[in-house]
Amino acid sequence: MKPVVDYLVVIPKDEEFTYVREVVERGAKRSIPARMTPSPSLVYALARLPTVNGEATAVIISVGRMTEAPVQVAVEQAVSIWPPAAIVLVGIAGSLDPDRVKLGDVIVPTQVFGYTEAKAEVVDGRERMTYRPTGHRLDCDMSALARAVNLDRVRAWRASSRRAGRADTGLRQRLLDEETGDRPKLHIENNDNLASGNVVVASRAFAKAVREALGDYGTTARAVEMEAKGFCEALERVRPKPPALVVRGISDLADEGKAALEEGFRDGWRRYAAQNATRLLLELIYRRPEIEDDYRPVAFPTFPMQCHPNSAELCMKAQIQARVRGMRYLAFNPFMVCADGLPDLELTIETVSADGSPALFTDVLLRHADHTRGVLVRQQGLPTILHRFRRTGDPPALELLAGLPVNSVGIAVMARDEFGRETRTEWRSPLTGPDTILNMEPLNIPSSAEKAALTRIYAAFPSQHTHLYGRADELGDLGQLLSSKSPIRGLAIEAIGGMGKTALARELCVSQAIWNSFEFVLGAQALKRQIRINYRDPNGKLIVDEGEGVRRLKEFLVVVADQLEIDRTKFNDSQLEIDLEKAISEKLNSRSALFMLDNLETMVETEYVISVLQRMCSPPLQKALITTRSFPGAFPIGFESRRLGAIEDIAACRNLVMSQLDRARTHFGSNTAM
Repeated sequence: MKPVVDYLVVIPKDEEFTYVREVVERGAKRSIPARMTPSPSLVYALARLPTVNGEATAVIISVGRMTEAPVQVAVEQAVSIWPPAAIVLVGIAGSLDPDRVKLGDVIVPTQVFGYTEAKAEVVDGRERMTYRPTGHRLDCDMSALARAVNLDRVRAWRASSRRAGRADTGLRQRLLDEETGDRPKLHIENNDNLASGNVVVASRAFAKAVREALGDYGTTARAVEMEAKGFCEALERVRPKPPALVVRGISDLADEGKAALEEGFRDGWRRYAAQNATRLLLELIYRRPEIEDDYRPVAFPTFPMQCHPNSAELCMKAQIQARVRGMRYLAFNPFMVCADGLPDLELTIETVSADGSPALFTDVLLRHADHTRGVLVRQQGLPTILHRFRRTGDPPALELLAGLPVNSVGIAVMARDEFGRETRTEWRSPLTGPDTILNMEPLNIPSSAEKAALTRIYAAFPSQHTHLYGRADELGDLGQLLSSKSPIRGLAIEAIGGMGKTALARELCVSQAIWNSFEFVLGAQALKRQIRINYRDPNGKLIVDEGEGVRRLKEFLVVVADQLEIDRTKFNDSQLEIDLEKAISEKLNSRSALFMLDNLETMVETEYVISVLQRMCSPPLQKALITTRSFPGAFPIGFESRRLGAIEDIAACRNLVMSQLDRARTHFGSNTAM
């Protein structure tokens, strides 16, 4: 899982979120509105934070509740939504060592020690609660970064914090009276650690009990709070585990004066502490590129827009419409390159016209490069293509295929992500001048014979489906059977209606380069019959649809003869089948050819049709590829049959269902219930 965002910043309470956001908005120089995810419900904000050489992205979430469990759940949910390159817990804490750790200071612990209630009992007539450590010694991996900032930049952080504190009229006099030159102070030594448990500590005796419960580790616990334990436990469940940091500002002294302190200063110390911690975090983020040797921010997706050298072939296989003189086939694979994860992204694809006038794509196809998942966009006759990508830590490889219109000199791609980052990339025709567009030929266009072969494949095996799911094994097996090394004369693909026989046969011819293994690719589709229910009829009456196609052997042989440019005028109608079979065999003597026939079962005298194909095929030069719902009569010598079963690949089944839902939504509207 690749990261989608540079930093995930976790804040326990909405109050602290407000304090943190004030500082972040000043640093980012833009407002950062609060948002909410639909499910699970998380309050968050998106930010772009400055660095020494650019920007870093951040998602700031407010858990809205104290204690470890809500934070643990929220962290696990947020990481699943925005996989981060690093994660930080920011907020406030109480001092366990008021002589050393004072109000407004910030602690960046190298370890977090959890504690929990162990036993409630009555001793000498008094209730007593004992506590025990939970055994968590969880390292904060980014503490070295904070130490580097402490060595070189702590004075700048301290100065900005002091200015902000003294600007608060409620705190100003107290700070002027008590704050020494080294305050606020950053506590980041090896023995500056944090205690965390589900109790608001407002008692010096309780604070002492907590430190005693932690044993030797208690002597290094400088502050106490309620969420870091849950934060660290969540990290142990996340894979891959991102580098983590805890940054806490000291807002009270964890003693009996806690409530009076907060009331007397109107929560001023809470604001001051939370914002001091935030200022330190922003300094870490700003300086990280120059401190960390191998650091790089999460990359924004790029669009190379390098035209594929086999654009024409790729587009023809995908049936891209670019049939008018001067139009071009263009294929971009890869289309989008993601070094990291992909945030929510709005994509706009436009044609670039030579004179500024509007131009329409003849045909555009945006799909997964492995062809195993559904089509993302398929549009014709539009000037602009829009698509929104959902964020993912596993971005797909994509390809863009297009028929470029005559009055267009290029394609422009604009992308804008959920953080507001934008990019624009263009592909421009390498040819220039006022007349070059009209005279331009497609890149690497196939020869006339190759175009004829592909055209016949799509005519013989027409299918509304542009993608094949879960049939990789069958493609490999069938490709071997039709290769020149196989001794068979013909291959039949058998299956009940709707299993994808035709689509498989077409994909076999195209993707396995079968069409390029024969000098001639010949054939036709037999009459296609489909039975469907008339849903408008109250009784659900069945309707039989009949498409175009050949029904008799004579019609099939006529099609093949015309494809071979055989003159039929010299043949006698009374024995036309015999003469055509002989002429075709003579034409193909010592030449390779593939005969194609779709829907064999709908032809008249199917056994006779098979016998003629058996005579005309002589491996390895001539072979036949047939689709049928059932193979007729006795199995002819030299023919192999493969019956299609159910798709067993669960992922392929899921992708197939999702692609059909996408098609349905495109047809009926995105708000239609499915």
